[in-house]
Amino acid sequence: MNENIVEDKDPRETRPDNYWKWYDLGRDLDRDADYEQAIAHYDKALALKPQDYWSWYNRGHALSTLGRYEEALTSYDKALEIRPEDYWAQYRRGRTLQQLGHLTEAEQSYRQAIESKSGDYWAWYRLGDVQRQLGKQEDAIKSYDTALKIKRDRSEGWHGRGRALDDLEAFSEAIADYDKALALNSEEAIAWYDRGRAFDDLEAYEEALVSY
Repeated sequence: MNENIVEDKDPRETRPDNYWKWYDLGRDLDRDADYEQAIAHYDKALALKPQDYWSWYNRGHALSTLGRYEEALTSYDKALEIRPEDYWAQYRRGRTLQQLGHLTEAEQSYRQAIESKSGDYWAWYRLGDVQRQLGKQEDAIKSYDTALKIKRDRSEGWHGRGRALDDLEAFSEAIADYDKALALNSEEAIAWYDRGRAFDDLEAYEEALVSY
């Protein structure tokens, strides 16, 4: 899944010269997937400018990529102290909380992200995911519906919506959504599996076997 982020740097004259040396090196290391060294360079940048949003945000993203979710959460919280309404920090905070299994808090973070940027597919899709995991299937379907109004060509949105319908035992409707997901991405094995399971529940075993 490609969740593009456009970095909006502040003017360089607002930061100490040495800050840029460490920050830019951190970004280069980030792009090279050398996350441990990137974090070390962001730390040096933050020693010079501790209230810099982008260093905290990028540090959080690097930590999250390494699976160090608790530390990433701290970095995102620091970033949000500086820019409380920032969409990306709230969204990434939600992703980190979701990885940690803190679903109620993740739901709140996604909602706050949506307050800042209501037209973004990913926050609505992820909100649907955590709502489904929390057993809020009707709410999840509404969130998936909103996501799919923004981007109808995303297979994971249809797949998630199908899963929520599956949980509600609306198996035929779930299969219709799995079919839409698979029309967009026929290589998604888990969608074929879920489709087979839904046919199993309908006792349509031949169709289930084809999916499996």
